[in-house]
Amino acid sequence: MSELFNQSINNVIQHIKAYKNNSTCEKNSHVETTFEQVASNDSVILPNKNTESYFSVTGSDGKTYNVKHYNQDIILQVGYKCNIGVANRFKEWVD
Repeated sequence: MSELFNQSINNVIQHIKAYKNNSTCEKNSHVETTFEQVASNDSVILPNKNTESYFSVTGSDGKTYNVKHYNQDIILQVGYKCNIGVANRFKEWVD
């Protein structure tokens, strides 16, 4: 997200924390760690309403890493705070 919205990682993290602390965001729905194994030995996330999920990927070094991915809602919320023009183009691209 920091690259997408041309912001520092710290700035993006602050906006994510603010979003999570918002009273309209359910406290127990932030992280999903359930994986569905596929034949290629990678993992995909089961669809959910959480703000973030972990995706298991294999790096070029052959190691498997759990990478955090955010859903569209949180990406747009951060985008509207950081760079509304890019956020609007991202929303158009997604839709």
